[in-house]
Amino acid sequence: MINIRYGTFETNSSSVHSLMIATDEEYKQLVTGTLCIDSYNDEYITRTEATNLLLANASAEELSYFWHKELGEDTELIPTVEWFNTISINEFDEFLREFCDGISSFSNYGGEYYEKYDEEYTSEHGDKIHIFGYYGHDY
Repeated sequence: MINIRYGTFETNSSSVHSLMIATDEEYKQLVTGTLCIDSYNDEYITRTEATNLLLANASAEELSYFWHKELGEDTELIPTVEWFNTISINEFDEFLREFCDGISSFSNYGGEYYEKYDEEYTSEHGDKIHIFGYYGHDY
């Protein structure tokens, strides 16, 4: 018996494949860090939505400890959406990696262990789309 699963593809290997498609506007927001990638729900979420998940997943004490001890920062951490909007996308990514599994910025999508690709296409009607993702062995 053959099972057909629409919207998926399979390989007979232990490798990992990811494929994301974004409009030109979404892509610009991903690159600038105003949109994040929610890998578990296969959707883009705003940085504010990602911050709210972060605040729900960790206490103020955990966030402060991570900011001061793990990232070595001396400035005060104020666990609010507004405060998280003031830090760099790289610093924000560190918090996401620590407290929000499956949520990442575009720059950290796929982590450090995979090969990444990023292509731009223009349709016959002039619409720009971006295809990106990662592939490699599941480490």
